[in-house]
Amino acid sequence: MAFTITINGVDKTSMIKAKSLSIKDALTSKVDTCSFVLEDIAGTNKPQEGQEVIVTYGGAKIFAGNIIRKPQTQISPGTYKYAVSCVDYSRRLDKKLVVQSYTSKTCAYIINDIVTKYTSGFTQNHVQTGPTVNFIAWNYKPVGQCIKELARLAHYDWYVDYDKDIHFFARETNSAPYELNETASSGRYRGLSIDIDKSRLKNRVFVRGGYYLSNLYTQEKVADGEQLEFLLAYEPQTPMKVYVDDVEHTLGIDNIDTSGKDFVVNVTEKTIKNLDHAKLTTGQVFKATYTYKVPILCMVEDTESQNAVKAIEGGDGIYEALITDESIETNEAARDRARAELKQYSNALVKGSFKTDQDGYRSGQLLTVNIPSRSINSQYLIQAVTKKSIGGGHLEYAVTFATLLTGLTDFLLSLWEEGKKIVTRKDEVLDEFVGIEMNTISLSDANLTFEEYTPPFQYGPGGSPQGKYNESQYS
Repeated sequence: MAFTITINGVDKTSMIKAKSLSIKDALTSKVDTCSFVLEDIAGTNKPQEGQEVIVTYGGAKIFAGNIIRKPQTQISPGTYKYAVSCVDYSRRLDKKLVVQSYTSKTCAYIINDIVTKYTSGFTQNHVQTGPTVNFIAWNYKPVGQCIKELARLAHYDWYVDYDKDIHFFARETNSAPYELNETASSGRYRGLSIDIDKSRLKNRVFVRGGYYLSNLYTQEKVADGEQLEFLLAYEPQTPMKVYVDDVEHTLGIDNIDTSGKDFVVNVTEKTIKNLDHAKLTTGQVFKATYTYKVPILCMVEDTESQNAVKAIEGGDGIYEALITDESIETNEAARDRARAELKQYSNALVKGSFKTDQDGYRSGQLLTVNIPSRSINSQYLIQAVTKKSIGGGHLEYAVTFATLLTGLTDFLLSLWEEGKKIVTRKDEVLDEFVGIEMNTISLSDANLTFEEYTPPFQYGPGGSPQGKYNESQYS
């Protein structure tokens, strides 16, 4: 097989510098990129930003998008070469901003509606129905960001393929075309390496949120016959009422109401002051009822993860993290946020990579690695596939993967990370939630690496000599 590169429909393959083609298929909704060097010997083939680039391999598209950069270098008088950089079609989704709201609609209905109203040239042939969304609204958000939020809510993945068709799918339905095992019946691979990374491990999470209002609080004070203001225990919030000997009196706002009210409140100073009401006599009982803000601080931990780490490392096995998000207004929302973080990080990150000559791998696919001799039989999420020309019109694929939950972290939690503020408070009360059930991987296998052997190297299953770059044979 050989690859072909067309620019605006014109075949430019013969002008592409050998081994300069590189294509990176990034994790699902992230932008795929393509780069190559075009040598314009005739001086009449200068590429332009915005031109469409299509790369095919064996007749199938392996990249399609548009040029975004093409810096020029002179080869000789009148001849130039261009380092061309391209991005896929997903960038075109974001030309217009969505202003829409939906109530009790399926994900497929919403995607079809916004794609139809705000884009042109895209299809939705691979959009699964997905769950029904009770309510969602967007104010001037790009189409891609809207689909991304739907994917987060539905626990789905999505991407735009090289035919401008939108894919929106349940993660477990998108399997890689090959399995890596110890037989020759499936995926060919070389240089397979798997290791465990605990640098992002978190199994006790604190969430510092905003505030919620307390229940109605009552505060009483016996007058001493001298005071004209009463200090409150907390910063008062509505509803507020004041009483003298259980008789309700009118309440205004300090520095705004100058007459017509018996008392006025100064929220900042946490005081209620006499206005038209006379000084209380000794023994009279002043009473105020009000609510006050309670800061949200909760803690959720995964004890199974802690025990697994403790068994390997010793100590208490606890890895702590703090999340600050003032948009959280209830303890339950804070606990949900902490659970989401634990779901992503309470397992150590298992990551790996390999190289192959087989086409068909794509980011977002579930890859099965079944190597009984090394006690490995798990599914992983493919995070990126980089395709590079190796001469003779052939391509080699470098595949990276990671444990399913951790691999999805970047785009599942990005919205929570935007705009968070760091605050310090002295009045927090910790809401603890202990013992959340989590699946925790074994940490006993610290590393799994397939060593390279002596030539001749070849692509193949475990147990046969593994390949070495530029010295391998395809079997």
